[in-house]
Amino acid sequence: ATVEACRLRPPQLRALWTTADLSPEEVSGVELALQMVELPPGCYFNGASYVDVDGNERREHPALSARLEEIVAGYNVAVEAWNTAASAAAALPIFQAPSVRGV
Repeated sequence: ATVEACRLRPPQLRALWTTADLSPEEVSGVELALQMVELPPGCYFNGASYVDVDGNERREHPALSARLEEIVAGYNVAVEAWNTAASAAAALPIFQAPSVRGV
């Protein structure tokens, strides 16, 4: 049991990102950047909210959720690369439990 506790462990897999994992500062930065981007056709900003052609109002820029998903997808490329490397490393003999001989 003591030897087992000292055994080298493989790298842990990382969880994929979601938009909920983005910091408030990062979301605010994206919101600020989107203020400089042209609105989609049929939308306008009335000074307080974004309005679409049907008169529906929303506080968020129409492209915010799509842009946040793009950012998360970029982070997840790195996470998936890490997880692939970690899985390959976990298969190396150094991380395999030794067979017990002479018992």
